[in-house]
Amino acid sequence: MSADRPRTARTTIAALSGVAGAALFTAAWLAAGLWQGPGYRWTRDDISEMGAVTAPHAWLFLVPQAVAGLLTIGFALFALRPVLRPAGTVGIVAAWSAAGSAVQDLSDAAFRLDCRAADGCTAAQTTASGHGQWHAAFGLVCLLLLIGALFLTARAYRRLPAWAGWAAPTRWTGLLVVLGLLGVALPVTGPVHGLLQRGVALVSAVWGAAVAWRVHVLSRRNERPA
Repeated sequence: MSADRPRTARTTIAALSGVAGAALFTAAWLAAGLWQGPGYRWTRDDISEMGAVTAPHAWLFLVPQAVAGLLTIGFALFALRPVLRPAGTVGIVAAWSAAGSAVQDLSDAAFRLDCRAADGCTAAQTTASGHGQWHAAFGLVCLLLLIGALFLTARAYRRLPAWAGWAAPTRWTGLLVVLGLLGVALPVTGPVHGLLQRGVALVSAVWGAAVAWRVHVLSRRNERPA
């Protein structure tokens, strides 16, 4: 029992980090929208544009976003991975995919967009530089990892009795994310691209926070004396 207590305590801390990471990232993009200026439209413009080279006070958004990414990665590797390990390879891959999907929160600070639609830039102009192109590449990879994490986690849950009831909701969350991203990819939805992207971000954050809180609850139960 004494050997298990540090392990469960570490899992509890990592789980709470996942809740904090989801909350911090959501708070960061909500707050950053308040100082983007009159040309920025949150219904149209991407979240990432608030960290662009030309964005006002960009580091007030990028730093909390990076911290949120670190917290999320910590949760995925030190709390979610131990939970999913009994499901086999699919569980391990799911946890690493979840961790990888949060890398963009860190990379955005190094690979920033060149400008914003609010500055009169076209989509091509925002990624004209090397760092802008790397931003787009990291974004695509991390979105694919997010989708993979959701569906792989749902599959892993089916193999875990304590989590079997979470398989279907996680799969539906994955479908919502896919539909939202497909909507963003359609040119006809251009005026609401920002709204759709924020919907995907919010759904993903709520899913991540819910899973992290569930891990925390189960970990606390394990800490109680038998």
